[in-house]
Amino acid sequence: MKYFYFGFILFINCLTGKSQSVSINNDKSAPHASAILDVKSAVKGMLLPRTSTISRIAIVNPAKGLLLYDTTTSGFWFHNGAAWTQFSDGSNAWNLTGNIITNSDTHFIGSINNQPLRFRVSDTWAGEIHPTSGNVFFGLDAGNANTTGLFNTGIGGHSLFAVTNGSYNTAAGYDALYSNTTGSQNTAQGAYSLFSNTTGYHNSATGTDALNSNSAGIDNTANGYRALFMNTTGYYNTANGSQALNSNTSGTDNTANGYNALNSNNTGSVNTAIGESALRSNSTGNNNTGVGFNALFFNNTGDDNTAIGYNALAYNKGGHNNIAIGVGSGTASYSVNTYNTISIGNDDILNGYQNQVLIGNTSTGYIGGQVTWSTYSDARIKNTIAEDVKGLDFILRLRPVTYHISQKAITALTGNKNSPDFPGKYDNEKTKYTGFLAQEVEMAAKAAGYDFSGYATPKNQWGLYTISYEQFVVPLVKAMQEQQTIIENLEKKMAVMKIEMDLLKKNK
Repeated sequence: MKYFYFGFILFINCLTGKSQSVSINNDKSAPHASAILDVKSAVKGMLLPRTSTISRIAIVNPAKGLLLYDTTTSGFWFHNGAAWTQFSDGSNAWNLTGNIITNSDTHFIGSINNQPLRFRVSDTWAGEIHPTSGNVFFGLDAGNANTTGLFNTGIGGHSLFAVTNGSYNTAAGYDALYSNTTGSQNTAQGAYSLFSNTTGYHNSATGTDALNSNSAGIDNTANGYRALFMNTTGYYNTANGSQALNSNTSGTDNTANGYNALNSNNTGSVNTAIGESALRSNSTGNNNTGVGFNALFFNNTGDDNTAIGYNALAYNKGGHNNIAIGVGSGTASYSVNTYNTISIGNDDILNGYQNQVLIGNTSTGYIGGQVTWSTYSDARIKNTIAEDVKGLDFILRLRPVTYHISQKAITALTGNKNSPDFPGKYDNEKTKYTGFLAQEVEMAAKAAGYDFSGYATPKNQWGLYTISYEQFVVPLVKAMQEQQTIIENLEKKMAVMKIEMDLLKKNK
């Protein structure tokens, strides 16, 4: 009791002193001249009145500025003269809930002296809004190293972390454009997008890990998870789709649209892949175009191929200058390096050897058009010309026959797949054809000593004998010429015989 009395007397004496201020401390220091109450302690705090929400609201005519701690809400409250306002919710964050903004021109968070507004979390750089450089960074360490870069926007932890003087970059996502230093005019949206970019420019990446490894490549566009993921120095590439052009490192001028399109490409250039897994295995091949699901799927080193259709040229690996149009058209699984072929619509007899053109499939019953097929026959392009065509000797050895074809036998001999059934698939098996048997034509030519170009023997174990019927015109013409010579000689002999017979009649 005596201590309370002593403190009370001391408090009264302080109030009546010359300073009109009160100092509560243990070092006997005078109160600060600007303070009516100066409380000082290195080991203790000041405890304000504590009450529940019910008790706080029950206070009659609270003074403007009245301050207390609400035990119900676990926060400090003050009375602004009109209502109770909470300015702390007991956490480490600000809480502006309940503030009444009476003038939006004077109530704001920011500066009025043309200085940047900067953010920190646990005293760690968390971004800034700069009024002169035009940079906007928001996120832990976002834009932390920037010195002279202008008009950059980095949203997300570590976005544009290393930028120094690169400008006009936009990064949205954790670690987006993380390593960029001097590269400019890049856009990265998604965690780790354009992560390794340092000096590359004019790149656009949308999706997690898109263009992740790009360092100096320029003018690349990647849209999708891991699109152009491994690209380092390649340029002018466009990838749309998850993992499109995923493995590209230095390849240029490639376009990939579709999931896994050109997935394995690393140095191949000027390739176009449209469709899921189109050109998926391509690594170093150049100038290829694959349109359709799995088009040119296994191609890795082949160049200058064009495939249009589901699984078109799917088996090609190192072949070049091939063209395939139609579902499953192209080269067979055993002819992975075939070159210079054209396949249109033949999804069950695939090209098995180079320099071949195949049109149609085993069900094709008619190929035609308005005019006849024309072949180069200019004398200026021909050499070693010789008149050694066999006529009657060859023609008379031929055996014309009629026959029907078997699609089952064709697929069995070629090793190709049997195409899916469809209405009318076997209609051509009902047709009775007229022609020759290629093996017999071969024997006839050899027997006549004739190097005849009208038939072709298989190039490998899966090939079929073929006949070019228009080639028979030449030996037929030769045969007619020989026959005409025989006729003329017979006519001459008959004329002589007639003269002789007439003479005999006169002499009788």
